[in-house]
Amino acid sequence: MARIRALNEEFDLKGSSHAIAAFEEARNQFGENFIDTIKADMGKMGYSVDNIGTAPLKIMKNHLNSSVGEYPIALFVKETDINDITNQLEMSQGMFRALSLIIQLNYSLLAKRPNCILIDDIGEGLDYGRAKSLIDLIINKAKQSSVQILMTTNDRFVMNKMPLEYWSLIKREGQKSLFYNYRNSEKVFDEFELIGLSNFDFFSSNYFLKLD
Repeated sequence: MARIRALNEEFDLKGSSHAIAAFEEARNQFGENFIDTIKADMGKMGYSVDNIGTAPLKIMKNHLNSSVGEYPIALFVKETDINDITNQLEMSQGMFRALSLIIQLNYSLLAKRPNCILIDDIGEGLDYGRAKSLIDLIINKAKQSSVQILMTTNDRFVMNKMPLEYWSLIKREGQKSLFYNYRNSEKVFDEFELIGLSNFDFFSSNYFLKLD
């Protein structure tokens, strides 16, 4: 958990631990427009949220040194069908990962900042429906922006959802790593789409190796 940094202090937007700093920075710059965008995006994933903010994490009181004199700051959401707020320690892993990603992605878009966001195991902690909604959301937002998204997964459901045009498959041969994607293997990718199999079969059957 991190305390809010000074507004003139530099921070790395790519760091997942800096979601709180990114949220505060974006809220200061873009106000309610930013908050409304986050709420709308969470709603598209099935999280009906009335409010999002930061607050002292008072449940940590017993674990703090009393000489510090303050509580650590945490993100919270107020879900429509829950009376109390839910702070980030109380959120599911999937919900907090999605919230952090949406905060950082929207900040980059609103600030018109070129950025590269790396997402390891995009569907982790989410059911299929929410993972699918998150992928749709990311693709639609990144398409017309200067933000590059790199996602990894070993989940066949996520693979089947992600269009092959965005795939890059890596085959390691000794000390070399060979990349197969739509740009360098267009014919093979197009041929496979005519077969009618799932995207996961493109990977599991090694169909992409036809280029060799």
